[in-house]
Amino acid sequence: MSQGTISLGHVLKLMPRAQVESWDQIHRTGRPSRVLRRWSPCGALVCAQVAGRHSLRDVVTAMASPSAALALLGVTPPQRSTLAEATERRPAALDQSRFTTLYARCRALAPGHGCRCNNPLFSVDRTTISRCLHLFPWARVRTATGAIKVPTRLAHAGHLPAFVVITEGKRSDIAIARGLELPRGSLVAMDRGDIDDQFFFRLTQDGVYCVTRQQVNAQFKVTARLAIDGLRGVTADQHVVLQGPHGAADPETLRRVGYRDPDTGQHDVFWTTAFHLAAATMAAIDKERWQVELFLKVITQNLKLKTFWGTAEHAVMTPIGVALITYLILAFLRFKSGLGLSFQQWLRLLHINLFDRRNLVDLFRPPQRQTPGDHQPHAA
Repeated sequence: MSQGTISLGHVLKLMPRAQVESWDQIHRTGRPSRVLRRWSPCGALVCAQVAGRHSLRDVVTAMASPSAALALLGVTPPQRSTLAEATERRPAALDQSRFTTLYARCRALAPGHGCRCNNPLFSVDRTTISRCLHLFPWARVRTATGAIKVPTRLAHAGHLPAFVVITEGKRSDIAIARGLELPRGSLVAMDRGDIDDQFFFRLTQDGVYCVTRQQVNAQFKVTARLAIDGLRGVTADQHVVLQGPHGAADPETLRRVGYRDPDTGQHDVFWTTAFHLAAATMAAIDKERWQVELFLKVITQNLKLKTFWGTAEHAVMTPIGVALITYLILAFLRFKSGLGLSFQQWLRLLHINLFDRRNLVDLFRPPQRQTPGDHQPHAA
């Protein structure tokens, strides 16, 4: 991280220019513009997210002044019409390739999830973005309303988005949960709305464990009762099968555990397919599931996740994909520096110093305060 490079250059360094060119050729984005290389739209879209720009015209205006500094990075300040055309031709598979590559680099540096289990820990949740049905007819939810759902699978090792898709708002949550693929041997914390015996059975066949809270009106049948240790807060440990609308003809055996937190006194009931976990570990995993809510809140409030540069389904996927790529880039820089700053702190400081020639470590390191004894008077 030399001081001769602007801060945006350190950000774009994680996406080498040659690799971007090869991705574009693989996904057939067409012949590059005569005035704009393939690398320039990539830099412009990431710059738009870091700088907090709201429209294509805003991006073009922000990149016009530091044109000399951008030229050293190989980025040409685009015209609005040229950038709009390049964005329109941008396939979603291109962003997916960049996302997958960056996620692998971040995962290698990410810290552990902190729970007492050796399984990779994930959480699944979704955020809903309301849209005008007249402008987004493909996102119909009801007669006069439209919405877009963004299901997310969060890896708790480093709190990284491991998988994100975009669907229309009328698709049910359980249908979205069934479509998520998880690595074998992993453990996923789910919302109680995703409870479905067929989904549990599929996860078991895939070698995936899950933990969720019990629904209020859950219907089940107890098939076995195990001994409990009341001194450790366990109030129930049973084997159950689902009944009612969420059950199946060949039901999957689940584990039902009641646990009372000895510190707060709160009592919760969990269902899981992981029979090897302790009750306290399941409570910690369920508590850790709220990190996916915080992640969705962070990217919604700090990145341009709701600012779309078009009304077609393709135009909606592009800014969301670039926003997640930007999140992974900043996460990689956070892990690499080891300064312990939050994502919001990194984004705000980069926003202010995006075109300054400063070392990123020096930029984000707090200034050292001088004590009265460190002051040396000038000689007369």
